[in-house]
Amino acid sequence: MGFAQLVLGSAHVLVGAEAAAKLNRLYVHERFTGRGIGKALLRRSEELAASNGAFTLWLTAWVGNHRVLGFYASRGYTDLGATMYVFQDEQFENRLLATPVRAPTET
Repeated sequence: MGFAQLVLGSAHVLVGAEAAAKLNRLYVHERFTGRGIGKALLRRSEELAASNGAFTLWLTAWVGNHRVLGFYASRGYTDLGATMYVFQDEQFENRLLATPVRAPTET
């Protein structure tokens, strides 16, 4: 049906210096889209990131994948800017999206 791959302790210049985790992949087989599986996988990824010390969960998505960009926007993710993906000497624009998964505590 689907899976999610989370990378703990993954930073990016657009995310900032705080503790962050990257949602490396979230995949739902086309036959199972629209059944809440992606939302459940994303929610669980956010919970795991927070329980492992991350304040932010971030990901990248290809600029031309409007369905995916809309999915993350509907889940409250903020577009922090462009980042490039290089494959076989070609560059592809991705958007970096992020959401807070827990509030930083005051010291």
